[in-house]
Amino acid sequence: MTDTSSKLLDGDLEDLAWIRRLARRLVADAHRAEDVVQETWLAARGDGGPARRGFLATILRNRLRQDARSRGRRAEREDEVGRRRGGESPSALDTAQRLERSRLLLGALDQLEEPYRSAVTLRYLDDLPPR
Repeated sequence: MTDTSSKLLDGDLEDLAWIRRLARRLVADAHRAEDVVQETWLAARGDGGPARRGFLATILRNRLRQDARSRGRRAEREDEVGRRRGGESPSALDTAQRLERSRLLLGALDQLEEPYRSAVTLRYLDDLPPR
């Protein structure tokens, strides 16, 4: 190895150590910090040239912002699914009871005479306003 390549390698190692320290200060989770460091290093070294600290810091911060947005969107999607499900998935017993109630209600609805059957059907099954 020549003196020039040795200096580049030493400089790269120093930059890598520096970006690791920065990531650990910005991210509480050590594993997540290391993942972001690796993504940053790969992005910075993509052109094959030496990486510089300002450039590395910018890439690291961008990766962290992208990660935060991604995690935020995922949390929102998971919350929405949880709200739609009422917090938990219904048990088999809950589902069976709900089906039995539906069957009984439809049977009672079938026993009504017109125009009551149509009125109840339009209001509660078709969600029409009560006029």
